[in-house]
Amino acid sequence: LRPRFVVVCGDLVNAFPDSPKNSEAQAVDFKRLMGQIHESIPLVCLCGNHDVGNAPTRATIEMYGSRFGDDYFSFWVGGVRFISLNTQLYSDPSGGPDLAEAQDKWLTKELSTTKRTKPVHTIAFSHIPPFINEPDEDD
Repeated sequence: LRPRFVVVCGDLVNAFPDSPKNSEAQAVDFKRLMGQIHESIPLVCLCGNHDVGNAPTRATIEMYGSRFGDDYFSFWVGGVRFISLNTQLYSDPSGGPDLAEAQDKWLTKELSTTKRTKPVHTIAFSHIPPFINEPDEDD
């Protein structure tokens, strides 16, 4: 089995950011285990609440970034655009409203290129799903 990439949609560690010693040890374990994936298969990691907190701050996002990379980004595979979001910023932006605003501006700009870039599909990855059963259900 050789998929084009593997994606993990958050909670790369179990410990929350307020327990940095535990979360660092778990990040090391995660990297060791995921390092067993064949080197030709990229690993795409998204952040979840255990990685950046329920209300992410600049400090928790910087800690995540130093361990795993950007907290939101896009990439292309086979004509398909994949968008990876930090949905913790949508769930509770109170720890970094400027960070949530920056992601919103980035996403708007990213999506504005659709007519020019013409993706076959655009697929969004998130830790928090937009809904569980029905798109119009209550939060």
